Amino acid sequence: DSELANTWNDQAVIENNSVRSGLRLLQQSEFNFLTSWSKKERKRFRSTIIQIVLATDMARCNTSFHFCRDP
Repeated sequence: DSELANTWNDQAVIENNSVRSGLRLLQQSEFNFLTSWSKKERKRFRSTIIQIVLATDMARCNTSFHFCRDP
């Protein structure tokens, strides 16, 4: 098992790691375009980004989106 797989308990490993990396970048002042946003807006943005990226996990496609299923 890889360290990343262990970190994310083998669940959407690449997706979770991508979210973490992206959100860490936003903590750096040169990338943080959210500074003027309210706490509520930042929280919603974070939640939306997490949902969008985790939805790209093809192992969960059938449970996340009905349009991924065969007709």
